[in-house]
Amino acid sequence: MQTPTKINIPKHIDIGRLIGRDGRNLKPIAKKTGTYISVNTIAIPAKFEIKLDNKSTLPPSKERIKEAIDKLEALLKIKGNEMQSLPEKKKKKVSNNYNKHKQSKEIEIERKERKTSEREMKYMIKSHTKSHGQCNKQKAKRDAPLAEY
Repeated sequence: MQTPTKINIPKHIDIGRLIGRDGRNLKPIAKKTGTYISVNTIAIPAKFEIKLDNKSTLPPSKERIKEAIDKLEALLKIKGNEMQSLPEKKKKKVSNNYNKHKQSKEIEIERKERKTSEREMKYMIKSHTKSHGQCNKQKAKRDAPLAEY
């Protein structure tokens, strides 16, 4: 099994723009070089992982990986320049969105739990008043003075 060649992606580059919609930026490079290119966003910093594509008709060689690396580095340079030329408003702050996503999930879960507990409380109150309401009616009948026969 082949170990992938890895290239670090600088933090200031937006990974979404680097990949392009539906992989428009990476797929042509992978196809021309006969490699398989993936982006590992879990690693810090994010990395390109390049392997030889077994399905490719090109003969296996390290030159294909070197060519892919050269093209990816050129793409990184282009995208880095694009990010620097963007006005400050449009620059997207690239950060670790995992923590933000995790916090929003936790808040959402808390809201759902609160709603559930509110529903349960309403149901408990409703069922309690129904059952005790009948008890109170029966008690009132028992305590009522006996009617004369």
